[in-house]
Amino acid sequence: MPDLSDAALYAHLIELETTLHRPVVRQDAVKVGALLDDGFTEIGRSGRTWDKAAMLHELMAQRDAPTVYADEFRFKRLAPAIALLTYRSAALASDGTLSLHALRSSVWRQAGLGWQMVFHQGTPTAPFVANLPAG
Repeated sequence: MPDLSDAALYAHLIELETTLHRPVVRQDAVKVGALLDDGFTEIGRSGRTWDKAAMLHELMAQRDAPTVYADEFRFKRLAPAIALLTYRSAALASDGTLSLHALRSSVWRQAGLGWQMVFHQGTPTAPFVANLPAG
């Protein structure tokens, strides 16, 4: 993938990040595996840690993954091939209520396969109101 402007990379990383929120992707070890670097590490909202193999195992075992609400994305390029994406997230129930509120940060690195997540952290936060479109 050619070098992207900061604006284009910001949009691209949001797309990659939110792709990982989709249940159909979370159940596909090949797709998730392509998005996670071999050295991937996560510190979850719960405080539990995972490496790539453990995360793949966890995701493949999930049956009722919650709908993920995410907003307030922010981006910072840390080096030409490394970027930080931060945002807030919550589990979104069918009635529109949110739970499991968290602040999230992901470090992405450009590799031979494109941009891959090398680190992710979820930190519990106070409940917030979603910026859902009216309608």
